[in-house]
Parts: sequence; C-alpha cells; structure tokens
Amino acid sequence: MATREGMTAPISRLRFLGDCATDDLFNDVTYWTDEQLQDILDMNTVQSQRIKLVEDLRYTDGSLDWKVQRFKLPVNYDMERTAIVVDQYGYTVSDTLYTLNYLTQVVTFTTLPTRGTYYLECNQIDMYEAVADVWDKKASQRTNYIVIKGGNNRFEHSQEYEHCVDMAKHYRNKKIRRFDIRKNNA
Repeated sequence: MATREGMTAPISRLRFLGDCATDDLFNDVTYWTDEQLQDILDMNTVQSQRIKLVEDLRYTDGSLDWKVQRFKLPVNYDMERTAIVVDQYGYTVSDTLYTLNYLTQVVTFTTLPTRGTYYLECNQIDMYEAVADVWDKKASQRTNYIVIKGGNNRFEHSQEYEHCVDMAKHYRNKKIRRFDIRKNNA
C-alpha cells in the first residue's frame, strides 16, 4: 500500500520527531515504513475540520486588497496537504483561483475574491499525540531489555526503554488540554 497524496510532509515530521529510521529492525521486522507512520497519523487525525481564513488587508494602488488571507493551526497540529478552500456557504472554491502555502499558513487568491468568509477545509493531525504513540510503540518493543554486568562493567539496555517512555510522556504533556467547566444541570 502506498501513502496517500499529501501525507509526505506530515510523515517526514513524524519521522523526525519520533526518531524513526527507515531501516529500524526489531525481531527481524522492519519498522517505521511510510505506511506504518501514515497509519499512526491516521489514528490521530480529525477529519474535515474548517479553519477560518483571516484577511490580511493591504492597500494596493490606493485601494483595499484582501487577496492574501491567513490561517492558524495550533502548534501541535499539522495537516494533510490536500486542503481545499470553501466559502461561507460550504461551496468549494476552484483551486485555480488561489495558491496555498502550508509552511507560512497563507492562502493567496489570484483574483480578488467576493467579500465574505472563507475557510480552509482539511484533515488536522495531532502531531504530539502521534509522536507519543511512536515512542510508546518503541517502549513496548524494549520492555524486556536486560542489564548485563561483567566485572566492573555494566551495560543497561533497559535505559532505552526508560528513554522511550520518557519521550512519550514528554510529547503527551506538551498537548494543550481543554476542560469543560460547565455545570451539569440535569
């Protein structure tokens, strides 16, 4: 199975943050193929989320120009690179009418769009949770690592397990938590 279009950048980011080499072997099984990482990303994806575009108003030749619009993803999120722009009524804007820069989080319309609200519709990926899942899987592979002692020398394979658990905790703790504090009036 090949990876989906638009997943190359999120897979590369997960590979970097999770320290996933393409040739990691464990019990003669190759881990961290692009397909395996895409599966982990899929488990941490929120489908079809809309992000409001904010006009970056500029004066061009004495008139107001709102061709450039920005969007903001939370720091712990990434997105598939297959996002589309929709208007306030949910109609898809033709992709020939804009360019989308995922890195700078900017949508630039080629012609001045009709005034109104526009949204970027995309699949958002919680990267910190995905990275924590990778580290959890690495830790589970290393649970039975042992300590080898010989004379004055000591080699602790168990430190790898502890490191993996610590990294999973690190990324899970970076996630922004939200709590519903409303009272239940049942």
